[in-house]
This record gives sequence, structure tokens and C-alpha cells, in this order.
Amino acid sequence: MRRMSSNTGKKKHVPLRRCVACGRSRPKREMIRIVRTPDGNVVIDETGKASGRGAYICPSRSCWEKVLQDPRLLGRTLKTNISLASLELLAAYAERLPSVDVEAAGRSIEKGRSNEDRVVQGNE
Repeated sequence: MRRMSSNTGKKKHVPLRRCVACGRSRPKREMIRIVRTPDGNVVIDETGKASGRGAYICPSRSCWEKVLQDPRLLGRTLKTNISLASLELLAAYAERLPSVDVEAAGRSIEKGRSNEDRVVQGNE
């Protein structure tokens, strides 16, 4: 039996998940998983391995604010109604997230323009 070399040049498969707030697909490791546990509680799964039905949200505060404003987005995916206690838990977690969308800021810097440059150019 022949063994395959580990240097075959194949790229490793990266699982993608879709954000329930913005609908953007991103690598699973970049997303934050919310789980409805078998006993019905809604919790944040930082390990990504908790048992239960899961939903994913981008690590940007704007996506979290959207979910907190309309909990049905998350409730539909988890197939449950989101309790007030669960919403408070999610809101407390969202407060710890950076207020600036890191990915959007990174795209602006890569293009050599900041958000301020776009505003100034748009007003001329």
C-alpha cells in the first residue's frame, strides 16, 4: 500500500458559515457561534463544539446590533424564541466587541484610502 506524501500541494478545506445578520459567508473560525442547547437555553459557544443547534454571527458590532434589534433573525435559525435573559447575555457579549468593523477598515487601508478620504472626495 502506498502512502501519500504530506507535501502534495493540496489546500486544506476551510468550512464556511453564513452570518444570520448580514448574510455574508466567512470561514467558520472567524464567526461567533450561538447555540440552542438540548435543554432549550441559548448560549454563546466560544469553542464551536457545544452540542445543539447553532447559528453564526460575524464578529462585527453592526451584525450583533442588528440581531439584538430583531431577535427573530436568530430565533428563526435556532428554531426557538429568544428569551429576555438570552438577549441580555448576547448584548453583554456584543459590548466587548470592537466598535469598528475591522474587516471593512482593512479593505480601506489595502486600497490606500481611508474612510475620511472617501467622504472628502464624495463632497467635492
